[in-house]
Amino acid sequence: MKETLEANIILLDIEGTTTPIDFVYQKLFPYVRIHLMEFLKSCFYDPEVQKEIQILKKESEADPFSSSSSQNSSLYLKENGIQWIYDLIVNLMDQDKKYTGLKSIQGKILKSGFERGILKGEVYPDVLPAFKRWTHQGKKIAIYSSGSIHTQQLLFENSTAGNLTGYISCYFDTTTGSKKERESYDKISKKLFVQPLQIVFLSDSLSELDAAKQAGLLTRWSVRSNEPLNQSKKLNTGHSVIFTFDEVYP
Repeated sequence: MKETLEANIILLDIEGTTTPIDFVYQKLFPYVRIHLMEFLKSCFYDPEVQKEIQILKKESEADPFSSSSSQNSSLYLKENGIQWIYDLIVNLMDQDKKYTGLKSIQGKILKSGFERGILKGEVYPDVLPAFKRWTHQGKKIAIYSSGSIHTQQLLFENSTAGNLTGYISCYFDTTTGSKKERESYDKISKKLFVQPLQIVFLSDSLSELDAAKQAGLLTRWSVRSNEPLNQSKKLNTGHSVIFTFDEVYP
């Protein structure tokens, strides 16, 4: 479909858009699980970690769809400490929760993996050429992911295509709000000091794209699968489909 409006800012999801989904679930999450207990034993009483644990605890208790332990009292946490938090984090990861506290703790654990070269942020082959092209065109690139801003920066700084952070103007995470809520995209537009139609959002999630479109953003559905896309599904989403970044402002 011919683009009738041209955005000045390209807002990108990560998982399934810049980065293979398997990288998150088969490399990042397993790394966190392996090193979680070690991290908690060494950093549990760090004031910043304690602050994030309290945020995580409140988010879990406030979520009616969370299947975490019902023993969430402050007394239980104090008496069972590390093991309780370990079990809670593993439980929430199993549910693929997007809590801010959880993502922040995950980011702290992943930091050592990236810094030691054990982890490399996987990106699709078309990402670097697109970043160069869009930057040359005078467009700004921003990231909006459920992963913490710190994790986003680590991924792009230590990517398989090299350090990509020089191409990225700003980052947003769940501290801005849920990616499935219109208000989050309203906030992003205001923080970027632009009208919504000056932003095009690329994501593999239709619920995220729906929320962005409600806020007035342009949208592109990132389909990275090799499987043929059902034509009726493609037409009924209300979002233009892209299979590669080569299709976005070539």
